[in-house]
Amino acid sequence: MDFGERLANTRKKSNLTQEQLAALLNVTRQTISKWESNEFYPETDKLISLTKILDVSLDYLLLGKEEKISNNQSTIYIESEDSSIVSSVYKFVIRDIAFTKEDKGVPVCILCGVDKHQFLFGDHEIVLGYYATKEKAKEELKEILEAIKYGKNTYKLKYNSKVKGTKLVVVKD
Repeated sequence: MDFGERLANTRKKSNLTQEQLAALLNVTRQTISKWESNEFYPETDKLISLTKILDVSLDYLLLGKEEKISNNQSTIYIESEDSSIVSSVYKFVIRDIAFTKEDKGVPVCILCGVDKHQFLFGDHEIVLGYYATKEKAKEELKEILEAIKYGKNTYKLKYNSKVKGTKLVVVKD
């Protein structure tokens, strides 16, 4: 089995499409296709990212020498309702939105994910979804954590509210 076959097989076992993997790596779907057909090979930084995303060693991906390994950090790729991947996150927090009430039809909280830790600035949080009630945000978080527990690589948001052009103030604890 060559590099392209190992990449394609590992991607499929991780339940990722070429489009999803391309989005995670900031490349085109065609680039992934060319890698999988051994037409081109990824740059070093992309190879390192591939090993983290697909949870395999560099030796396995390049040489086929070792089986799939598991990293200790539990990350999951969060997808929005339209199936675009939001980000790879490993930690979660629910944040209140200031000046909102559950009965006004405006989201009262957001679910944030931490995608990296910066030395000087601490955790880098991204907004995963807006929620009409805290209960819906907690239910979403519970399902995400279960998905991680059972080894799933991706999770599609189910309970978030759609928000258009609203300026909201987020309250940090």
